[in-house]
Amino acid sequence: MAHTIRHPLTRNRVYSVENDGRVRVQADNTDETGDRWGHFDNSGRWLGGELLHADPQMCRHMFAHWQLTQADVKGGADD
Repeated sequence: MAHTIRHPLTRNRVYSVENDGRVRVQADNTDETGDRWGHFDNSGRWLGGELLHADPQMCRHMFAHWQLTQADVKGGADD
């Protein structure tokens, strides 16, 4: 999970991608309940975790970056 982005509007949400392509959204909370997180697919649909909502465009952006990274790891995309 090397690539992370803090959402520009909801500053307490951090988006990253798991090794399997799921987008992980972490909600930074300052109260005693601790941090909450959720897993989402590339279109922002909830897959699991306490956090139920994510920005679909941020999920698409993160997934697209992950796909490009995977293509580079596997020797590049078809030219």
